[in-house]
Amino acid sequence: MAERKRLPPLKALQAFTSAAHHLNFSRAAEELCVTAAAVSHQIRLLERTLNTVLFERLPRGLRLTPAGLSLQSVTDRAFAEIGEVIDAIRADDTNETVHLASLPHFSGKVMFPLRRQFMDSHPRFDIEISHTLTVPEFGDGSSDFAVLFGKGDWPGLECELLFLSPVGPACAPSLISAKGFGGPADIAAYPILLDHSCFRQIWIDWFGLTRSEGWERLNYVPCNDIHALLGAARQGYGFIMEPEFMIGDLLAAGKLIYPVQLRLMNYGYYLVYPKQALHKASSRAFRDWMLSRAEGFRLTAELEELSAAI
Repeated sequence: MAERKRLPPLKALQAFTSAAHHLNFSRAAEELCVTAAAVSHQIRLLERTLNTVLFERLPRGLRLTPAGLSLQSVTDRAFAEIGEVIDAIRADDTNETVHLASLPHFSGKVMFPLRRQFMDSHPRFDIEISHTLTVPEFGDGSSDFAVLFGKGDWPGLECELLFLSPVGPACAPSLISAKGFGGPADIAAYPILLDHSCFRQIWIDWFGLTRSEGWERLNYVPCNDIHALLGAARQGYGFIMEPEFMIGDLLAAGKLIYPVQLRLMNYGYYLVYPKQALHKASSRAFRDWMLSRAEGFRLTAELEELSAAI
């Protein structure tokens, strides 16, 4: 067993954490129910222990030094974790639920089959899965995380890539067999089955890749039920633009085809969440578990691509 590192006194770390939050010894003292002199003494003790200055003493308050900022990032998280465990013990309920908003097909192919694995390895935690096509309202507490498809450009949120999945226009062979198909520009003559308006950008990006005109003339047909959308595509009612991870089985079976082999390769599945989500132990455990599974997700996606290409 590795030797445990000697840490500074807990009281000194508590005083530092409070003072770093308020940038004022008097306010920190009020929070800790001690005197300002006691807080100042604990800070000096901590600085001597670490052999560094943690605060700049200014005429009207305090400012954290680079060393102080580094220490604050650790102590804030450590005391938050301790508080969560203590609250759970006091309530005699250590079960927590992670709320995940996921793309419907991703939850069906990945999350529901693997949900039990997470719960077995983390007995205190559960996963509650809801479905979304867009960024959920994280602020209302209904979602801790989301799994979304895109380029990882959701402003103000943490976006961590799980795996990339090519995406390009697909349709049933019967759709183009009657009229013939001359190239990307011909797609504008067909209905575009779209599960949400937020995915129009994928079409614009794809037309940009092919350097073809016509995206502004596309005839979008709303179809917000994924099963209905895939059924309509299989029956030849229009083109779809969905991740290969989602439609790989249909491509491998020949029920859908890529009339144009050019595909966007910079789109993928992302774990998306606000930074404050990681204040909860359950959320940190879930994020780490999802990222540890990412390699397996990638291998599954690569097999889907290989099957579609055979």
